[in-house]
Formats: sequence, C-alpha cells, structure tokens
Amino acid sequence: MVKLVGGNSCSITRLAMPTEFKNGRPQIVRRPDDLPQPVPKPPGRKRRTTKVTLGSQLATDPHADTPWAAYARLAEEFRTHQCKQLAEVGGGTCGAAASSMVASASLQLAASRWIFDQAAKSLDPALMLTASRLANDSRQNLLAAYEMVVREAKVRKEFEKHSPHVALVEALNSNIGNDK
Repeated sequence: MVKLVGGNSCSITRLAMPTEFKNGRPQIVRRPDDLPQPVPKPPGRKRRTTKVTLGSQLATDPHADTPWAAYARLAEEFRTHQCKQLAEVGGGTCGAAASSMVASASLQLAASRWIFDQAAKSLDPALMLTASRLANDSRQNLLAAYEMVVREAKVRKEFEKHSPHVALVEALNSNIGNDK
C-alpha cells in the first residue's frame, strides 16, 4: 500500500520487466527476483509418490534409433532432476501441473540444443534464432513451475494448519508419555 496526499492509500503492482513481444503483443516476463520464496519441507514428511501418467512421461521415445533420441534422453533426465528439485522447494511435493510445465520446458530445452547443433552445422541464423526462442520458452516454463510449486506449498501448509486430521495427530502426540 502506498500513502497518497490527503491520507488516501492505493496498492501498486510493479510490472515484471523486461517485456517481450510475441506475435506483436507484449508478454510480461517474470524476473527470478520477483518469484516467491520457497517453502521448506516439514521434518519427517516423505515425498508423495503419486504420479499422473501424462505428467510423468515425455511424449517422445528416448530409446528410438533417431538423431533426436539422445536429446530426448537428456530431456527425460533433466525433467526428473528438475521435478526432484522443485519437490524440495515446494515442501516435498511437485504437483501435476508444475510437472507438466517442467516436461514442456525439458522438451523445449532439448529441442533448442538439437536445433543449435543443426544450426552450427549449417550456419543458418534462422535456426539459431529458433533455438534461442525455445531456450527462452523453456526458462519461462521453469520459472512458472517454480512459482506454482511454491504457491501450492503455501496453500497446502495453510490447509494443514486447519485440518482436523493434523489437529488429531497433534493431540495424540501431546498425550504420549503423559499416561502416568
């Protein structure tokens, strides 16, 4: 809130910069310093293992015998590693929506690397520009996934404070050892 002359106040939203243009329309780009802070994983809580099939697999076959297969394997490794990192940031969970964003980001990153390699062979500046755009889109998806995981963790943490199950467990734990 900002105080104005006369005692009135208003809220001001700072636009994230820089602004990019896609298809002639401005796109607001979040800066990493605008992202919310991570939520620590509660002690003793195990990571959830529920998987959504579409979000847990890439749509490419990393075992196919094609030039793209090596990049698909790297995309799969990157996706797995990034989702584990996000789960640590998000209090032990990386949800299906964030996992989907990471899967898209990993494919975009792998495709950008593949196209960069093709552009290096052909010296085609249009291919280099395409690869650069894919890498940037990958970055945006990763930032969005991070933000979503942190926001979901905050909501989950707030929900758990008011959950009757948590209250019951706390009550039972507080009575342990008091049975003398």
